[in-house]
Amino acid sequence: MEIKKVMRTLRNRLSSVSPLFDSIRKFCFSLGDIVEDVRMHRVVFCKSMTWFVDVEPVIEGVIIKIQKNRKEPIQVIQVKKRPKNFRV
Repeated sequence: MEIKKVMRTLRNRLSSVSPLFDSIRKFCFSLGDIVEDVRMHRVVFCKSMTWFVDVEPVIEGVIIKIQKNRKEPIQVIQVKKRPKNFRV
């Protein structure tokens, strides 16, 4: 499946978390020479042969799985989206 089509499907299905997902994506690319591997329900960011960030959009936010190398355990973080009426 074409990358743009998968990204469009993810964004349409979960359009409310799209800004959060995009900001995580921009941050990953700011770290240097990063490869983006778009899969059916998630996006994996890699540097060399191992992935280091696995981002999966869900209805209430984004699940981020981080692994520094193959020997370390995976850290799982869930980032929830802000409610529409949230003010800082």
